[in-house]
Amino acid sequence: MTAVMTLPPAPCVPPSSSSVLAETSPSLVRATAFWHVSRVTVLFVAILGLLFLFLNLRRLPLTDLWVHLAQGRAIVTSRTLPATEPLVPLAAGVPTVDTAWLTEVLGYRAIKQWGFVSMQFGGALAVTLMCALILYRAYQRSHSLDLSLAAMVLFVWGCWSPLGNIRSQLVGLLCFVVLLTIVTSRQRRAWQWCAVPMLFALWVNLDGSFPAGLALLALLAVGRMFDVFIRCGRVCAVWRDSRVRRSVLMTELAIAATLLNPYGLRIYGEVLRFANHPNGVGLLEWEPLSLQKMAGLVAALIAAQLMMLYRFSPRRVSSAEVLWLFGFGAAGMWSSRLLVWWVPVATYCFVLHCSPVLQAWMLAHGKTSRPSPRSGRWSVIAFGLICCFAAATPLGARVVLGKSHSPKLAGMVSAQTPWGIVQHLHKLTNENRMPTGQVFHPHEWGDFLLWAGPQQLQVFGTSQPYSIPTEVWSDYLSIINGTLEWESQLDRYGVNLVILDDERHYKLIEQFAKSELWQRTYTDSVGAVFVRRQPI
Repeated sequence: MTAVMTLPPAPCVPPSSSSVLAETSPSLVRATAFWHVSRVTVLFVAILGLLFLFLNLRRLPLTDLWVHLAQGRAIVTSRTLPATEPLVPLAAGVPTVDTAWLTEVLGYRAIKQWGFVSMQFGGALAVTLMCALILYRAYQRSHSLDLSLAAMVLFVWGCWSPLGNIRSQLVGLLCFVVLLTIVTSRQRRAWQWCAVPMLFALWVNLDGSFPAGLALLALLAVGRMFDVFIRCGRVCAVWRDSRVRRSVLMTELAIAATLLNPYGLRIYGEVLRFANHPNGVGLLEWEPLSLQKMAGLVAALIAAQLMMLYRFSPRRVSSAEVLWLFGFGAAGMWSSRLLVWWVPVATYCFVLHCSPVLQAWMLAHGKTSRPSPRSGRWSVIAFGLICCFAAATPLGARVVLGKSHSPKLAGMVSAQTPWGIVQHLHKLTNENRMPTGQVFHPHEWGDFLLWAGPQQLQVFGTSQPYSIPTEVWSDYLSIINGTLEWESQLDRYGVNLVILDDERHYKLIEQFAKSELWQRTYTDSVGAVFVRRQPI
């Protein structure tokens, strides 16, 4: 007789998450895994969040931000786009094409809704998004944490001047980085056919720098044509290449999308006029690039790094890279303001060729890199960090705690802003001692005077000198440089009030102080105000 041994029943163990996912439909598994991130992503979020907080604590600079806000206020008040110059009396009747009208309207409405902290938040958000895109593309290409962070540092270092100032150019640079991220993707997605035209339709109304994006697409198409022709040796093989057809059609769609603006084809004429306007001669940001400037030194160091990488990189160099680097580099040498379009391209090429060099070095030394595991836990941590960083900003404090926690404008502007002078002008207006007629001032100060000064103030010009006639700009330069005829020129324009910068125009201030025709009514560490004793 055989004995039968019976085993005790197995304990009831709840199914693990992996077994549950295994029994779930594949579509649900893919949708769930899409939101999973790795520890590297959390680290990137922490670094970008600290950068975001730092940028939110910056004071509002003395840039063309203020004239754009003044133009946005004029558009919202009149509910129409101006056909002629609306803010500068000396340019009255001059036809104008406002290439940044949508940025101006959005900026003014943001201030009306959330105060000036929205400008800090918006500028910081634009810079952070650009750095995030640089990190994303660099890590996707290299899978190296160190190389990705180096690429972000290189980008911020090369573009620190435009990134450090809140102005409309930030919006254009963000659109350029978004476009560069799309066209450098290894995979061709169907949504890109809609994303690129939509990006240009938005870009053309946000900033007048959209031709930089068209140049990026056109050079990409031409570079691919060169590669196919060199490889095949036949012209007929060029159009048969699917990537050539895709690049050309994408460029055509982008050009068509730029026509979705209130001015139509006139927008191209305005961009060309702006680039070749004679009033831009003598402005520092429009001067050719040189090694005597910090931007020139930074560009030279980046170029030296690229030449070294191209010497040792085993990766094949595409014609599009060469056209991008030399095309945007030549534009940056012609005008230092255009250097910002070269730096993102140079950063991408740096990652593209530094990655194989780094991988070869790691293989030679027996080192390997493992991808960081992804899980929902890290996704929750990343989302929590984003919420904490957003709540810690001045705008977040205003949204959470109310309007009373929003700082005043006086404590948010930079030290170079003529805040005390503006308050003095308001005092003269309230006491009915404000002189009538034209006001003379540094053209860079005209932006803030338009925004914060008395409503009846007739500014001489703004930081956008191309909006005034050439002869007026020539007279302005003659007066501000203290030529022999500056008094007669002031008389000819009927100027009864003069505002001068104490740092740059101290010699002219001395001449006004010695003159018996003018009386100093205000002075501080920023500038001085002079009123004509016998108004014209």
